[in-house]
Amino acid sequence: MGLLRIIMPPKLQLLAVVAFVIAMLFLENQIQKLEESRGKLERAIARHEVREIEQRHTMDNPRQDQGGDGVDDIIILYNRVPKTASTSFTNIAYDLCAKNKYHVLHINTTKNNPVMSLQDQARFVKNVTTWKEMKPGFYHGHVAYLDFTKYGVKKKPIYLNVIRDPIERLVSYYYFLRFGDDYRPGLKRRKQGDKKTFDECVAAGGSDCAPEKLWLQIPFFCGHSSECWNVGSKWALEQAKYNLVNEYLLVGVTEELEDFIMLLEAALPRFFRGATELYRTDLLRRLTRDATNRVPFVVQYFPGAEKLRHVLRSLQHVINEDKHLAMAIPTPPLLAFKQPPNLKQTIVRSKLPSFQENSVHDATQPCHGNLCKTCQIIDTDTTITRDDTTHQVHGSYSCDSANVVYLIRCRKGCPRAWYIGETMQTLRQRMNGHRATIAKQEGSLPVGEHFSSHGHSSTDLRVSVLQGGLRDTRQRKIVEQKLIAKFRTHEDGLNRDLGFMSRYTLPHQRTNVICF
Repeated sequence: MGLLRIIMPPKLQLLAVVAFVIAMLFLENQIQKLEESRGKLERAIARHEVREIEQRHTMDNPRQDQGGDGVDDIIILYNRVPKTASTSFTNIAYDLCAKNKYHVLHINTTKNNPVMSLQDQARFVKNVTTWKEMKPGFYHGHVAYLDFTKYGVKKKPIYLNVIRDPIERLVSYYYFLRFGDDYRPGLKRRKQGDKKTFDECVAAGGSDCAPEKLWLQIPFFCGHSSECWNVGSKWALEQAKYNLVNEYLLVGVTEELEDFIMLLEAALPRFFRGATELYRTDLLRRLTRDATNRVPFVVQYFPGAEKLRHVLRSLQHVINEDKHLAMAIPTPPLLAFKQPPNLKQTIVRSKLPSFQENSVHDATQPCHGNLCKTCQIIDTDTTITRDDTTHQVHGSYSCDSANVVYLIRCRKGCPRAWYIGETMQTLRQRMNGHRATIAKQEGSLPVGEHFSSHGHSSTDLRVSVLQGGLRDTRQRKIVEQKLIAKFRTHEDGLNRDLGFMSRYTLPHQRTNVICF
């Protein structure tokens, strides 16, 4: 362009620029016309296919328009996203099809391409909706969402799918290409022999771990439009979210697959009756298809746990180098997962409280043991009051009660000598510990500091259980923190902080609690 300015006079330069702009506008206009013509052709072909489908539908099943929809006319379409536990879920459908009397069909596309041509879309819709011998049917395959109403079908299939954390899905797919899975262990994979880890791939900027591959789940919900496969497209994301909300009956999450199956059994019993029990009892059977006795390696499940399987396989040669280990573990260990703690386990108690905890005598009572020193300091109050704060004791407790949150007060009535603690031991064992700190005059501990001060001794202790029947350390500490905050014993008492929540609170000045 600089050479053009030197050779050509200014007027010719201006004419050249104008001519270039006109040519670009002309080309853009022609491209737009081609796009419009292509759209018209697609709509014409679609209308033709719709007429053919309607004619065939009317000829094959003339009563359907009059007779309503039955449960045996249901079609489920599971356009499965790769590496989201789709094989495990599909196997449940295969196992239940004979018992629940429906058909399972695999959608097999050329080269596993999730996008079908317009003609193939029309044929697929025609085949699925008119193949009455295969109804009710469960179709599954790695295909993008397809809008059946675009082809004149009034009764749409029921769409289901499962999604997964994008990074975890990509990591799983990365190792799948190199090591395969337990369902077809003998099949040679495309990247078999590549020992590079996922982290090494990321560091080297490899194509198999490129960030663009995190986008893969979006097009499966967006559809067959070319824009759906444009990585980062805002329109594609919004379309995928719209379809997920409006076109899918249920979308599960890989990490909560059992909950997804339970919901399906409740919503679609025609297909999934017995699915939950099958999933629970059959979870490990599909991992042991080979005849060898593989050593089990059981770990608690976490999002990155799938990588352990590939790590175990890649390190098998280390085991084989030692003849004793090779005899004990001749093949890679069988990886199995335990269910991790979840919200359901936290808020639901499977164990009923004991009769003692539900007794009508709500209070802390002495155990009346011959050698028990704690009986002498038991506080039997059922209502604990401090200023305008009140706590009602529910349940019957004694010196033998364990897993409790307790309150220590001073028998001499020191107003600030309140201490709230928790213990997994029995109340007797914990109070023996407090008495030991008092005897040793350990000023670094709040109870020992107060009750070893002038005019006090361990006989001035008063103790009562505030709440019992707690399952674990986490629950005890949560209840302890709530009661400390309720009675403000971290500000005006012997507690020096809010327990395990102290790291989230601002430090405050406090003085030693001494009374005479």
